[in-house]
Amino acid sequence: YASWYPKQYFCAHQLPEGVVIPAALRGHMKYAAKASRRLARNLFHSMVLYQQKLESKQQLMSRLVNVGTDLFAMAAACSRAIRMTSEKPGDESAVELADLFCRHARGRIEKQFRGLFINSDGFAYKIALNALESKYAWLENDIILP
Repeated sequence: YASWYPKQYFCAHQLPEGVVIPAALRGHMKYAAKASRRLARNLFHSMVLYQQKLESKQQLMSRLVNVGTDLFAMAAACSRAIRMTSEKPGDESAVELADLFCRHARGRIEKQFRGLFINSDGFAYKIALNALESKYAWLENDIILP
C-alpha cells in the first residue's frame, strides 16, 4: 500500500481523451474521479481501524456501498448522455437529465461521507439490543385504538 495510498491523494483528474464532454458534465466526471479516490481512502482507513471487526460494522459498510453505487450511476449516466449527444448533436436533453441526476447523487454521496465515522450507530445498536430484550414493550400497547 506504500505506493498505492499516496496516489489516492495526489493523482490528477484524468478525463477520457478524444471524447467531447459537455461542459455541464465535465465537473461531475471530475467529481466522480475524486470521490472514487476518497472512497478508496475511507475504505482503507476503515480496514485499518476495524480490522476483523469491519464485517460487523454493517452501517459503515452500507454507507461505503451506497457511495460506490452512486458513483457508478453517475459515471453511467454521464457516459450515456455523452454518447447520445455525439449521436444527435444539438440535442441536450440527455445532458440535462444526467446533470440533474448527478447533482442529486453528489448530495447523497456527501451525506454518506459525512456519516462514515461521525454517526449514532453505536447508540442505535444499543437501542436495538434493548428492543430485543422487550424494554420497549410499552410502545406496543395502545398502538391500535378501538
